[in-house]
Amino acid sequence: MGPGDEAQLGPGWYHREDWGALGAMRWTRGEAVCYLGTSRGAGRGPDGGPDGRAALRVRVYAGEPRLGPVAGRVVVEPVAVDGTVGAPIGQAFRLPADTWDDVVLRVPPVQGRLRVTLAAAACRRPRDLIPGSHDTRGLGLAIKRLALV
Repeated sequence: MGPGDEAQLGPGWYHREDWGALGAMRWTRGEAVCYLGTSRGAGRGPDGGPDGRAALRVRVYAGEPRLGPVAGRVVVEPVAVDGTVGAPIGQAFRLPADTWDDVVLRVPPVQGRLRVTLAAAACRRPRDLIPGSHDTRGLGLAIKRLALV
């Protein structure tokens, strides 16, 4: 997440926040969509896996302890240059409160882009869980980075 990330984001994202030494972050709503370009096809370069696939790596944070745990699913759909949408690939995740993790999902080669959907099973409202908070947003996950590796 950082300057210019809006060009890759679809619906479901809150504004970018500066978390000091941790850098820029964005919270998702219950469901958030983003697009990653793969102009040469994911996995077709030297970083691709032995089966021609690359990996989507999403650096996520559940949120401060009083927000509690978060569970959900990451789904990737290849979108070809002609607009054809390939079969979705998904992976469930479960994060305890106050936990950072990388969700990693192998993705097929595609000439076009990948549509990535991050879905939290339930949103958490800081106002309802943290005494004194006035934040009424329904929060899914805090996202530090989304990248094809």
